[in-house]
Amino acid sequence: MGGVRTCTGPQIAWILLSLDHLADLCRYAVDTSLWTWGLRKPPVDRETMQAQIEQALAQAKTGQRIPFAVFHHGRGECIGSTSFWFLDPITQSVEIGSTLLGMPSPGGPDKGEIGREWGGGRG
Repeated sequence: MGGVRTCTGPQIAWILLSLDHLADLCRYAVDTSLWTWGLRKPPVDRETMQAQIEQALAQAKTGQRIPFAVFHHGRGECIGSTSFWFLDPITQSVEIGSTLLGMPSPGGPDKGEIGREWGGGRG
């Protein structure tokens, strides 16, 4: 997976997802407003969130995706997760998806800013 480990910006860092992030992500899972456009059953409790993380980690082992936790420096916690999908070495591109972002804080980064912190994306 190309040695991707982390990306740190002024307000957030993307770090490789692990089950260590379960408690933080569960804080946001109960917010049903996050699941407006979901394509699968939302992880609204600890059990379904753990299953979703385990699925992401299994897909990482097969090279299907690279899952990240989104860590907010100011809050000292993970506020969401996202993944790189369809890594294409020919076009040097990836798709970003499977994103959960619980950011109801004034003055915090928005989704576009989080995308830009990775490396100049349009967000």
